[in-house]
Amino acid sequence: MVMGKITKKKYLIKYHILTGILGIVTSLFIIPPIFSRLFAMDILISNDVPKLWLLSPLILILSYVILTIKKKKASRVFLIILLLINIELITRITIVLCYPQHKYNFIKLAKIAYPELIRYSGHPFLHFTGNPDLKHNPDDVISHNNLGFNDHNFIFEKPENTIRIACIGGSTTVSGYPQLLGHYLNKQPGISANSFEPMNFGQDCYTTAHSLVNFTLNIIDFSPDYLVIHHAWNEALIRVETNKFRNDYSHALKPFSPPTVGDRDLIRISVIYRYLRERIVGKKHFLRNAIWKNADDNVEKDPAGNISELKPYKRNIKTIIDLSILKGIKVVLTTQPHSTDPAIKHHLHSKHIDQCNDILREIHEEYTDKIIFVDLDKTMSSKMNNVFEDVAHVNKAGKQFKAEQIGNAILKDHENIF
Repeated sequence: MVMGKITKKKYLIKYHILTGILGIVTSLFIIPPIFSRLFAMDILISNDVPKLWLLSPLILILSYVILTIKKKKASRVFLIILLLINIELITRITIVLCYPQHKYNFIKLAKIAYPELIRYSGHPFLHFTGNPDLKHNPDDVISHNNLGFNDHNFIFEKPENTIRIACIGGSTTVSGYPQLLGHYLNKQPGISANSFEPMNFGQDCYTTAHSLVNFTLNIIDFSPDYLVIHHAWNEALIRVETNKFRNDYSHALKPFSPPTVGDRDLIRISVIYRYLRERIVGKKHFLRNAIWKNADDNVEKDPAGNISELKPYKRNIKTIIDLSILKGIKVVLTTQPHSTDPAIKHHLHSKHIDQCNDILREIHEEYTDKIIFVDLDKTMSSKMNNVFEDVAHVNKAGKQFKAEQIGNAILKDHENIF
């Protein structure tokens, strides 16, 4: 009996020692310099650093207390907490060291919990815009510039002997063909470096109504020589409320209002929780839910019903063209290429895109001698299904093809300038 008590006492002492040592090690791991190097998915946000500095000595003190008081119940509770923390730390370091390709996804899942990292904010006239000077992730080449667009910083004064090309549209513009357009044009024989300056004024989810305001309030002041219009998809979600349709789009759009994040702290603390949350709840499109009414309910519905709902679309593009002509800006009007694969994501929107492309061809007929027309739909749709990532977004090869087609049209129009 005495031997049993002695053994139990020795076990208890070892149990407390192991718990205390684990606590000390854990407290060292979460010191910000160590945590940021080994376990963080991204650069630590400033207000997270002091929390870690407070948590580390707190765990250290509790470890000392456990070693001193030797209370079995308290020790067990503390051990469970330490094990949960270390499971999280092991998961983090495994992702960082072994699966770096998945790290960016965990960063994206966390950004909704950090207001300072949200890519968009409300705007009094543009509805919303990108938050200026915000990098999407540490490895991004393209990030938000000084005005919140995905490009280099914009300056109003146009350099001498420079041809400026403003590009407007939604995410198929944001994703990068304007940058490739600049590389392509400036590498042509006989053209000096930086003679062409494409400027990406596209924004995710922008409709032609957004771009009309963007053109009048932002783009005109940069004195572009060309304006590339690449718009034929985002109006799809505008057409979901047929019986309530309004030409100003107020039936479908709402004031910019980021969704409330009740589990903000759990998202920040745990990558395991982020993963489970995405699996169980699903990944919601932040921007769509911030600006559209019932966006997630309508994204997979076929919008191509009442063709009259595209009258504002035609009006908006014609207004942009008319203003451009008035300002001496040459318009490059493009159709929207799309995948014809019925199994591809968002395929139900392909008919809507076809309807928009038909309207763009009608507009070209009205302005034949005044604008440049590049029919990307004719050259890419059904012929280049391999470059599409969903119904309309393309990979780098697709963006390069767009850049070359648009670039060749601009070069042909401007062939005698040099």
